[in-house]
Amino acid sequence: MSKTIYISHGDKGGCGKSLLAMIIASILSVKKMPLLLVEADANQSGGQPDVAPRFENDDYAEVVMAPISGQESAEDLIADLFEIIEQTDVEHIVINTPAGASETLEQVGELIGLACKSLGYRLVIFYNIFKTEVAVKQAELVLEGNLVKHADELYLVKNAFFGIPELSSRISLLESFEIPVLHKNVMEKLGDRQNFAKALKTFPIMQRIQVEQFFKSLQNQGFFEVLKLEEQ
Repeated sequence: MSKTIYISHGDKGGCGKSLLAMIIASILSVKKMPLLLVEADANQSGGQPDVAPRFENDDYAEVVMAPISGQESAEDLIADLFEIIEQTDVEHIVINTPAGASETLEQVGELIGLACKSLGYRLVIFYNIFKTEVAVKQAELVLEGNLVKHADELYLVKNAFFGIPELSSRISLLESFEIPVLHKNVMEKLGDRQNFAKALKTFPIMQRIQVEQFFKSLQNQGFFEVLKLEEQ
């Protein structure tokens, strides 16, 4: 099994980064794969994390806070993050990034790539793209930028809940996934403390079936293959 760092990226707030990080971490937990969940979507001034609280009592997830926005330099912030990564022995690391993460990540893209290679990690970037023209143009800049240049794999993520963006010719050929819409009765039960792995065990039957269908849609798109879990 290959060691992998999955970065849920996307520069706009509310484009689905946290949801995608929760999806990846939940799938790994369901498959009983130990993981490190890095909550970088919390600034040094005490920003409120969204994904970390959902996995605090998960049997397979270790949760750490490692802000990548704040007063420190990009180099210092990423150095702190990779000090944590170097100390773990798990093979799957999920990083949930904040809005505007490119401000940090683009400055240290080469350092991130070199660190991943040195530690033996495959670097997979999921870029969550919003439906507006401005968001698509921002995506073009990021997808041709310094971080992506040093990644092993790159995927666009389109969230059906927000509407599917009209992609430019520059990025339309990239492999992409579409996150299906979950009914509000599932989202309400998830609240701000639950994750999908727990939902599959504890939610009422109808909500469990809807989560199973949600995962099946992703699996049919090849999402599990990216996580190297098709054989599980």
